Amino acid sequence: MDSSVWKLTLDQLRAAVARGPVPAGVSVCAIAATLALDLIAACLQTTGRRKSFSGDREQVANLLERVRSEADRMKHLADDDVAAYEAFLSSRRVMPGTDPSADRSAVSELALRQASEVPIKVARSAIASLELCALAVPVVNGAMAPDLGSSAALLAAAVRAAARSAEANARRMTDTEYRRAIKRERRKIETEAAALAARILKSIALRIESQG
Repeated sequence: MDSSVWKLTLDQLRAAVARGPVPAGVSVCAIAATLALDLIAACLQTTGRRKSFSGDREQVANLLERVRSEADRMKHLADDDVAAYEAFLSSRRVMPGTDPSADRSAVSELALRQASEVPIKVARSAIASLELCALAVPVVNGAMAPDLGSSAALLAAAVRAAARSAEANARRMTDTEYRRAIKRERRKIETEAAALAARILKSIALRIESQG
């Protein structure tokens, strides 16, 4: 792609994803996670604007700033993943008149490492986003709790999908130790995200039940 995914309309983005090969799974996860963070931001802003809000408005403002910062990070990661995968695809092409030798293999290995590291960054950012979602649950107005549940579900899915993409890309590398490290990281991230998402959804369910 010649430009950022964020310059596309929604219909253009859908067409680009369907056409392939980029944007693909991880960038789509990052886009979904960014929207999930925007949803958290909306819940916080709406809560903070209510005249009946009796909580700490400064706390809401600080949390909102952190959510926006994470959303900005995730936004850039969506484009980073497109660039990383395009670099990998380019590394596999043999230019006319060149010798497909060990140099090309080294380039492919480097490209695969980047194609593994960006998804891991997406997964880590999604976990950080889940932690912010957990902090927002007791703060936002109860009527908006289901929106936080939607955010948590989207972020948990983004963690799992991005981490597994990282492992899949790393499996194609010759560096055995790196492949093992990514696998360990994937397991750790998935376990942490699942537990955090479950805690958030349980807290939201209790809030909804308490409202009758």
